Amino acid sequence: MQKPAKQALTFWLFATALILLALVTWLGAPRTPDGAGEAIGRVVAQTGVPALLVWWLARSRKPPWSWLQFGSVYLLAAIAFGLLLTMGRAHATDRCLATPMPTGTPLAHAMQSPRFAVAPGYLHLETLSSTLPSAAQ
Repeated sequence: MQKPAKQALTFWLFATALILLALVTWLGAPRTPDGAGEAIGRVVAQTGVPALLVWWLARSRKPPWSWLQFGSVYLLAAIAFGLLLTMGRAHATDRCLATPMPTGTPLAHAMQSPRFAVAPGYLHLETLSSTLPSAAQ
């Protein structure tokens, strides 16, 4: 295995383990197996995509990047990717709350559920799972 691949794999696994440890430490264990699977999947994807992008950049560089240089570029890529995803989620949430929905749609049904509480400008969920209540039964 070439050095950039080892670096990408090492930083990806380290970042994934660190973020999962932080999530469990500060937020506690997920309430359901579905919530745990979703959280792990998001962390793996959000740390893996920057590792893949930085590996793609570093694989053809001569001389090979040092561990410090690769780690710095990975950290910047992970922060940029996280900000990009956060902006996308914020934009989708604003559009979702501002758009009137027909009452027969699953999202309109979910918004009427007691699991949601809409405060001015905020949407709060009781659980981390994205499964609709009717789909879980």
